[in-house]
Amino acid sequence: MHFSNKYDSIHEMTPNQAIKFHGSRAALASVCDVTVQAVYRWVRFGAIPYDKQCLIQVEAGNQILANKKHARAA
Repeated sequence: MHFSNKYDSIHEMTPNQAIKFHGSRAALASVCDVTVQAVYRWVRFGAIPYDKQCLIQVEAGNQILANKKHARAA
């Protein structure tokens, strides 16, 4: 038996999840005040800098969560 809770739909943040949530790399870049090329680098390395993750988390209404495990140096 599985008991659901309010956190079942919340995910730790990866670049692809952040892009999917915002609809495009360009939209994510705009939210984070970075270039689209920076977002491409995040995808290539599989991580978003932690400060940008925190910004994305707030913008996403806590639907995706910042996580230092999935962070990279700026």
